[in-house]
Amino acid sequence: MLGYFWTRNRAEISNSPKLSTVRTLNEANEQETSPTVALKPQLKEPESIARTQLRTLESILDSKNDNDSRLDTELRSLDDEAKNAFRSKYRTLPDEDRNGRGTIVFLVGRNLNDASDFEFLDEVLKERPCLSLADCRKNSGNAYSEEFHHEGPTEVTLAYPQMVVLESARKYLQSKGPLEAYACRTLEKAAQSSNELVARKAEAIQKSLGG
Repeated sequence: MLGYFWTRNRAEISNSPKLSTVRTLNEANEQETSPTVALKPQLKEPESIARTQLRTLESILDSKNDNDSRLDTELRSLDDEAKNAFRSKYRTLPDEDRNGRGTIVFLVGRNLNDASDFEFLDEVLKERPCLSLADCRKNSGNAYSEEFHHEGPTEVTLAYPQMVVLESARKYLQSKGPLEAYACRTLEKAAQSSNELVARKAEAIQKSLGG
């Protein structure tokens, strides 16, 4: 009988409002004092200058705006990483995108400070002549082959990347940079180009520089 009353009284005490309130307060205190682990926000790594410049280049190429002021501001100076990215971009462009390819040659050609830069210029010179803006491999039927010796608008456009190479080499030699030998070899290779327009232009530059 005593056990019965003890069991009953213990149940009543446990269910009493006062004890429930005390238990609730104790649980709240335990939650407040328990250590919490703060989650560190995931910080995004800052974009490299080269990557930013590549995105700028792609924006300019998409717009096809030759007079975009960013060419002379954001893309005026390129480090090695940026030039590598630009050269890779050049190789992804269609052969028929003469303007886009020439733009990249122009940008790299303003930052000639390494043998690899001149190797890129030589690579551009080795490309087969573009026969048509519609398809570099096919003559468009505009008598290009007969006018190949003339420096008309169409011919200059078709050879635009190579013509920019020549201008880059010329300006470098005029600046008396430390890699003059590389620039001279670039002009020599251009003078042997299968594109007669490029070959003649290279020879003219060599003569103007006393080469």
